[in-house]
Amino acid sequence: MLPVFDAATIREWDLYTIKHEPIDSVDLMERAAMNCIESILKYANHHKEVVVFCGNGNNGGDGLAIARILSNHGINIKVVVSKEGKRSTDNLENLERLRSLNKEVISELYDSDQFELEKGQLIIDAIFGTGINKAISGFWKGIIDKINRFKGFVISIDLPSGLPCSPSDFLPESFKDLSIIRATLTLTFEIPKLSLLLPEYGEFGGRLEVITIGLLNEFTKDKKTNYYYITDKDIRTKFKKRTKFSHKGTYGHAMIIAGETGKCGAAILAGKACIHSGAGLVTIVTKNSCHNSIHASTPELMVENRRSGMDYSKADVIALGPGMGVNDESSEVLLEVLERFKGSLILDADALTMISEKSETVLPVNSILTPHPKEFDRLAGVCKSAYHRLNTAQKLAMDKKVFIVLKGAHTSVCTPEGKVYFNSSGNPGMATAGSGDVLTGILAGFLSQAYTPENTCLLGVYVHGKAGDLAAEYLSETGMTSGDLIEYLNPVYKMLEQYY
Repeated sequence: MLPVFDAATIREWDLYTIKHEPIDSVDLMERAAMNCIESILKYANHHKEVVVFCGNGNNGGDGLAIARILSNHGINIKVVVSKEGKRSTDNLENLERLRSLNKEVISELYDSDQFELEKGQLIIDAIFGTGINKAISGFWKGIIDKINRFKGFVISIDLPSGLPCSPSDFLPESFKDLSIIRATLTLTFEIPKLSLLLPEYGEFGGRLEVITIGLLNEFTKDKKTNYYYITDKDIRTKFKKRTKFSHKGTYGHAMIIAGETGKCGAAILAGKACIHSGAGLVTIVTKNSCHNSIHASTPELMVENRRSGMDYSKADVIALGPGMGVNDESSEVLLEVLERFKGSLILDADALTMISEKSETVLPVNSILTPHPKEFDRLAGVCKSAYHRLNTAQKLAMDKKVFIVLKGAHTSVCTPEGKVYFNSSGNPGMATAGSGDVLTGILAGFLSQAYTPENTCLLGVYVHGKAGDLAAEYLSETGMTSGDLIEYLNPVYKMLEQYY
C-alpha cells in the first residue's frame, strides 16, 4: 500500500532521502523532473508550444528543471516567472541553468496582464506545491485565473497550485471564489495527496498519475498514517489461486436478497457479478415475478421466493439490498436476517435505507456496508463536505466494528481499526445505473470464498474499477453500462491469475 502523508511528513521524507541516500537537494529535484518527462512528452508532442509557469519555491524549481529538459528534447518552451519575491536556493539554481541554456524563453513579469496564452499551447503548472495553506492572491492569482479561463490542456506538477495537500490544511466554505488550477492531469510525486482522492478537492487534479522520484522507502516504516492507496501490486498479493482438488463447495454459497417487481435487473446484475467472481453457488432470493427473467439471463443462478421464515443457514454469505424495495415486507426480511444469520453480511442500497430509519439496529461485527454519499448521509447525518464525510465514516466504522465502502471516485474502504484505503481503479463511465449492484455481487463472490472482510473490500473495489477501466478502453466511458462491467470481470481475473 502507498501511504498517504500530510505536507509536513512529505517534507521530512525529502530531507531524509537527501541525508541518507545521500543526494544533493538540487539533484533530487533534477531526478523528479526527469521522471516527469516521459508522461509530459506524450502530450507536449501534440502541441505547438509548452508554457511552464514556475513559482519561487521548490515546486517552481521542479518546473524550471522540466522546462530545461523539455528544451533539450527539442520542445518549444516558454517559461513564466515572477520578478517579485525571494526564491528558494534550488529554484534559483535551476533558473540560472535555464538562463545559461536559453534566456530568451524566460518571461519575468510584475503583472499577470503582461502575458497572454495562445491556442495550441500546453500548460505546465509548477507554481505552488504541497506547502500551500492559504488562499492565493496577487500576481499568481491573476495567472491562475487566466489559465483556468484558457481551458487548454494543463499538467500540474505534484499538486494543482492553490489546492492544499490535505483538506485539513485549510477548509474554505466554498471553492468557487478561490484561485486553484483546474488541471487535466496531475503528476504527483511518490504518493497521492489526500486532497486529490476526495470529491470537491480532487476534481481540480483531473487524471492522477503517481510519479516515483526515488524517495527512500525505509522512511515510511516508522511513520504512522491512517490513509493508504491501493496499488496493482497490493491486489496481486491478496488474490488467491484456485487449488487443483477444489470443488464448488470450496468456494462457498452466497445468498443475495434483491429485486422486486420492476427492479429485477438489480438482482440479475448482483447475481451475475457474484457467480462471475468465483462463488461456488449463488442463490437469488427475490419476488416471484423476477424468477423467470433471472433464469433466462443467467441459468447458473438458483432462485428462491422471498418470504419470512426462510432457512438462511445454508448460506455462507448474505448480501441484501439491491432493488429489494423499502417496505414492511423488506424490513421484516432484513430484521430477520440480522437476528438469525450468523455469517457475514453485505448491506447495500435499500437495506441501508431501511437501517437508517432504525437507529437502534445492531449490525453484526465485520459486516460490509456499501453506501454512496447520499445513502451514507442518511445513515450518519448530513455531512458538509467530502472530508467531513470521510472522517465520519472512519469513526462510524470504528464504533460499529464494520467495514464501510464509501462509493465514488477513489472509493474509500474504512475499517474497524480506523484505516482508510483509497481505490486506484475506475473512471467516470461507471457512474451509471446498476454499477453498485455489480459491486455488491463482486463483494459477495469474494466473501463467499473465505477472503477476510478487509481483503474482500480491497479486492472488490479494485476489480470493479479495473473492469470499468477495461470497458472504457475497449468501448467508451459515455456508453458504458453496468452489464459491461460484468463482461470485463473475466479479463481482470485473467490478469490476476497470470502472476501465479
